[in-house]
Amino acid sequence: MAAKRILIIDDAIFQSEILKEVFDNFFGDKVEVEIAKDFLSTQEILSKNDCDLILVDYLLGSIGTGAELKDKVKEKIQTKASWMMMSALDVNALAEQHQGKGFIKFIHKSDYSEMSKEISKALFG
Repeated sequence: MAAKRILIIDDAIFQSEILKEVFDNFFGDKVEVEIAKDFLSTQEILSKNDCDLILVDYLLGSIGTGAELKDKVKEKIQTKASWMMMSALDVNALAEQHQGKGFIKFIHKSDYSEMSKEISKALFG
């Protein structure tokens, strides 16, 4: 079976690198992890090879929010990926605020165990 592809979008590259390492350790060769920091790098990655799951941070600095980036991606790039949002903020409030906007899960950014479990469910059932 081909590896599932995860795209992490976060303007904090250090955080993305930590998540990549966590997922590499948790999933092994079952997943490939790519990292993007903005719309252009997201577009570059998705134009070469689509992903199965996109994990986007809510606050993306000068870019805006993860929800705004998702809307821009959906408008300009074809992808079959499911979307999850991560944040250091109150994820329950975000889930309520963005209900019905196409995110399958809202996850606290620092809970790597929960994040890995939810990603596993999303990718492998």
